[in-house]
Parts: sequence; structure tokens; C-alpha cells
Amino acid sequence: MFLKHYFKVDDQSTNSNFLADFYKNDSKLNLRLAPKLTYAHIYPGPFEKMRVKLAAQVFSESVAAGMFTYLGLEKLPLEANFTIQFISKMDKLFDIFNSSNIPNDKSYRRPFKNTELQRDHLNMMLSFFEKLRVISVNGTDVTARMNFINGWLIAINGLFMLWD
Repeated sequence: MFLKHYFKVDDQSTNSNFLADFYKNDSKLNLRLAPKLTYAHIYPGPFEKMRVKLAAQVFSESVAAGMFTYLGLEKLPLEANFTIQFISKMDKLFDIFNSSNIPNDKSYRRPFKNTELQRDHLNMMLSFFEKLRVISVNGTDVTARMNFINGWLIAINGLFMLWD
């Protein structure tokens, strides 16, 4: 979805071209900012599109940090900031839902304990998904056809209900 559509919230929009531009520049370097990012992440074939692992690697803090570095170096335009924020938010959301008992420096990857940090991020993502509009490349609003939005809303609300 992210690679073929624009995700719009209020007056800001994601654009996967910023991710592609970042990859094109980063892939040429010996010391890469996002070493796990590959051609298959940016231009997935029919089978790669179904691999959750690839999506999780695209929506990672290392990709967001690398893109933010490129933004600071003016190798990406300021409009890329919303796309970078979206990637970072999705990374934290994945971390909350894929937490484990193994000690971890990433606070969002720690076991879910309904902490203020975790609740605040989940509430922010609820608001984000409620406002999210998915726009096709031809400008048509296709939000109603995007089941993942409702899926995330159900998952987040379900997690909250477990703790009430």
C-alpha cells in the first residue's frame, strides 16, 4: 500500500519516492545507513509484497534515521519529513505489538505493560489511523478499500481492552 499510494493526514502526505531516492543514494555507499534495505524492499515482486518481514524492515528506525540524516544533509527535500515520521511511527507500533521478554534498549520493544509511553503512542496511532486517507496515484480516495486501517484500529483497541 505504502509504495503504491499516498497516505494523507490533514495537509501532509507520504511519498514512497523519498524512500526510493534514499535507497538509490544509500545503496551506492560502502558504509550504508540502512544496510538491510534492498532492491526488493523498494521494488517488490508479487511474492515479496506478501512478506511481512520486508515491510517491517522498511518501517524501521534505521531507515527513518538514515532518511532523517539525508534530510539534514539536504539530500532529501523538506517534504520528506512526514514520510520519515510515518516510518518511525510504524516502527514503534510494530515494536509494541512484537514485544518480547528479552531485555532491549528500545523501550517500545519491551513487554507491553500499558506504560504511559506505550499508551501515548497507541493513542496517537489511533488518532492517526482515524484521520488517515489513502490516495491512489491518480488522485482517487481509496481509503474505504484499505482493510489494514480498520485492522490496526481493532488491534490497538483490543490491546487497550485487555488492560481495562
